[in-house]
Amino acid sequence: MDKRATRRTDAALLAAERSGLRLGIWGRLIASALFAIWQTGAGSAIGSLTPLIAIAGFAGLSALHLWLMARRLERTWHRYVIVAVDALALGWIAANAPLYQGGEVPQIMVFRAYGVAYVFFFLAASTLSLSPGLVLFTGVSLVAALWGAFLSIILGMERTVSWSDLPPGYTAADYIALLTDPDFTGTGNRIEESLFLLASAAILALATQRARALVRAEAEAQAARVNLARYVPPDLVEDLAAQSEPFGPVRRQQATILFVDLVGFTTFAENRDPAEVIDFLRIFHARVAEEVFAHRGTLEDFIGDEVLAVFGTPAVRDDDAARAIACADSIRRSIADWNADRLGRGEEPVRIGIGLHTGEVVVGTTGTERRLKFTVIGDTVNIASRLQGATRVEACEALYSLATLRAANRADADLVNARPIQIRGISTGISAVPSYVGLQVTTVRQATPFTGSGPRNS
Repeated sequence: MDKRATRRTDAALLAAERSGLRLGIWGRLIASALFAIWQTGAGSAIGSLTPLIAIAGFAGLSALHLWLMARRLERTWHRYVIVAVDALALGWIAANAPLYQGGEVPQIMVFRAYGVAYVFFFLAASTLSLSPGLVLFTGVSLVAALWGAFLSIILGMERTVSWSDLPPGYTAADYIALLTDPDFTGTGNRIEESLFLLASAAILALATQRARALVRAEAEAQAARVNLARYVPPDLVEDLAAQSEPFGPVRRQQATILFVDLVGFTTFAENRDPAEVIDFLRIFHARVAEEVFAHRGTLEDFIGDEVLAVFGTPAVRDDDAARAIACADSIRRSIADWNADRLGRGEEPVRIGIGLHTGEVVVGTTGTERRLKFTVIGDTVNIASRLQGATRVEACEALYSLATLRAANRADADLVNARPIQIRGISTGISAVPSYVGLQVTTVRQATPFTGSGPRNS
């Protein structure tokens, strides 16, 4: 994938990361509100304002984070700082918040009951950021904070009891007595909790990395679809996007080339406002592209006021030439409709030249690593371009080569109009049909040069 596509994918991933992070922050705010309601409702039984103050602090951090993001001031390091502050605050609460107003319950019992209860909420919320590093940092920070709280509690205790104090051959009564002892620390349990918490953080980090890979894959697929949509009809995009080489390997093949050009556009552009010129081109390109896609052609390129389309890619079909002719006819009808609208507004009509030729071309991808481009090259392309240019000399709107008409299986009666056309850069004459009046389209008469502000015959 080229660097430009990589940047687009990275931008999509960053947008998904920020969107997930914002969702996680809002989740923290909602959870903080619910915890505050619960704490207030249980206030008659549960002890102090410390939990409410902590909840307000967590909500304040969340609001600050949202404010930074809304003003595009948020940086990656802010996320790690906020996680660290969250962990420190949670550790402080675990070490100091009493369970009851009187504070008669030893803090180690409070820690054992609630120390890990809220940790997994912070860890789960961090996964929405789609940042494996932040998830791991959150897990490590929470474990460190809990161990800091645990050690600060037991270092202040005059007496501690642990699993090693169980007597040999202990009974169920001994086991229950140890668990209910107010000075029981359960250091082994704290180690197990830490290991489970770190393992959970690692699994969630892997899941987050997997989610990032899926987001990146989808962004790359979308970029491929957008790129292919420049060339092929919408109904082919999905099928081609799934292929590593949508247009196949570099090869020689038969194809029908269609060139469409605006007559007198250079003079037109010189006397117009740039914005008006671009708008004019966009309308023209849109009309041509719509017909090319409607006839299942490939839009190879916009070259200023010229459009190059290919019939025979991404796969060769028996009716390529016939569809190319039908497309050219539809383009002429579309321009005729556009001219009717323009004349109704008092604007000059638009004149075009169309060249069609069928033959062997080289199909492949050209460009550099930074920008790859589907292209077709060869004499067939050059002849189609020259035929388009020769429409000025022949005073017609379109020139269809005899090779294209034969490939389209036109009846002999239709081919009788073919005659040699001498075109620039080609040593021998090319048999072609000017305007091909046998088609069910308006007959093109002698071209009338533009007057006033519109394009003129170049």
